[in-house]
Amino acid sequence: MGITNAIAKYIEDNRISITQVVADTGIQIEKFDKNTTEILSAQEMLRLCAYLRVKPEDIAEKYHDYI
Repeated sequence: MGITNAIAKYIEDNRISITQVVADTGIQIEKFDKNTTEILSAQEMLRLCAYLRVKPEDIAEKYHDYI
């Protein structure tokens, strides 16, 4: 698991529309499954955190079981 999975879990827990996130960010939908083997690039991760208005370290702390 990794930060990609943690962000996917955050999105799921907060009931954020994956379809909308994909449309707004251009990131592949496959990267939003909490069990994905796909990996977000650093640029994608930072873009998502900015989009979600959450700090990467907050996700890492809250979802440490996924990292």
